[in-house]
Amino acid sequence: MDTFAIGGHCQIVLCMDYVLARFTGVRIARQAIQYGLELFCESAEGRLVCDEIVAANEMDPAIDRICEDVLCSGGVSLIANRRALRIGLEPLDIFRQYCSVYAREQAYCCFSTELISNLEQNWNARSRQTA
Repeated sequence: MDTFAIGGHCQIVLCMDYVLARFTGVRIARQAIQYGLELFCESAEGRLVCDEIVAANEMDPAIDRICEDVLCSGGVSLIANRRALRIGLEPLDIFRQYCSVYAREQAYCCFSTELISNLEQNWNARSRQTA
């Protein structure tokens, strides 16, 4: 799907093992989150985000293939390796600290007039149809 996500949704990408995106580094993530950097999958920067690029109609087979590949050694090895890699990159206490600050800050800004104004200006919220 060709669409936008606020901040490129880089916060979520930080905790994913394989995303049809991967972690780009703090600098490019900050540029997307705070300064509206647009990343296009075919660009050099976009290739830092995407592990793999597939056409929309190929998404389901790609997901099936990735799941089969990641589970080929069994769930126990997968979980053990994932934990070791995650803790090596980001100790659990640091991750918890980040998540707690992020959740608190999101709650503070959720209904701020600045955020609502920004969304209305950039996301055309008033003209969207509601279900």
